[in-house]
Amino acid sequence: MPLTADDLGGLDVLLNESVLLDAEWDEAERELGLTFYVEMIPERGERSVDDLYLQVVLGDVRRVAASYRRGEGWDDPDALVERLGIDGIGSALRRITNHDAVYGWRFFDVPEEEAFADWAGGLSLDDRIASDFDGCHTLTVWNEELVERDDRGRQMLELRVWFDGLTLRDRDGRPIGLDDAIDSARRYWERVLTRGSGGPSPYPVPRVEIRLRA
Repeated sequence: MPLTADDLGGLDVLLNESVLLDAEWDEAERELGLTFYVEMIPERGERSVDDLYLQVVLGDVRRVAASYRRGEGWDDPDALVERLGIDGIGSALRRITNHDAVYGWRFFDVPEEEAFADWAGGLSLDDRIASDFDGCHTLTVWNEELVERDDRGRQMLELRVWFDGLTLRDRDGRPIGLDDAIDSARRYWERVLTRGSGGPSPYPVPRVEIRLRA
């Protein structure tokens, strides 16, 4: 089913203040699974950290671009760019421990000049899996080390994916309805607006593994 403008707007809410923790690439299926910690409140029951993980599975992936680098910050012009393959995105993310959250409210179909042009000159990979990637959707997310751990500087990974399909899975690999996940995220942000807090969030976020295939 095609993603609508309402779907994409809801997914933007879902990923706001999330943490990108892991990635897994399935070359045969052209699927990229991205594991996030997300800010959600369930419809029933108490908010539990264990329930705040999901995998965004991007299908019919056409192109993947990423910049993995070390420097003083995301805008450091002298940052050291390291080469990656698509199957190395996950290991790069797992090396980032004191991580920043994804923020800004817009992650899907953001124009290149707003979300890609400023780091497109320092790419670790740009894999054009299909010859035609115009007209498909894009997702642009990142993870940045907030604490400098060694003399090589802070780690930063920025990722942009061109894709056509999207599904969601919970931490046990079970499908999650798109509307259910979006509603859970909207409940969180409504509580933030009305109470000043949506509930405690751990830092750093504990890492979990959600495999694309059993």
